[in-house]
Amino acid sequence: MSAEPIKLLIVDDSAEDREIYARLLKKDGRASYKFISAETGREGLATLRTDAPQRIVLVQLVGAARRRLGRLARFHESTHEIS
Repeated sequence: MSAEPIKLLIVDDSAEDREIYARLLKKDGRASYKFISAETGREGLATLRTDAPQRIVLVQLVGAARRRLGRLARFHESTHEIS
């Protein structure tokens, strides 16, 4: 039986870049992922609350939105190991 895929949230304002990150991670092959994406920090926050990703990739997210999403991720039960 194979391991459950890791639910990974990619936050980037470029749909093309989000797809590139997902493709690179799939190609790496060290883990199996289920990708969730968000275009903005606000969408990322909503997704964190509703989809409970286990890992988060923050790209092109700056300032308060990045800090807030990172802070919430550290305290969310599904992502509490993120630093």
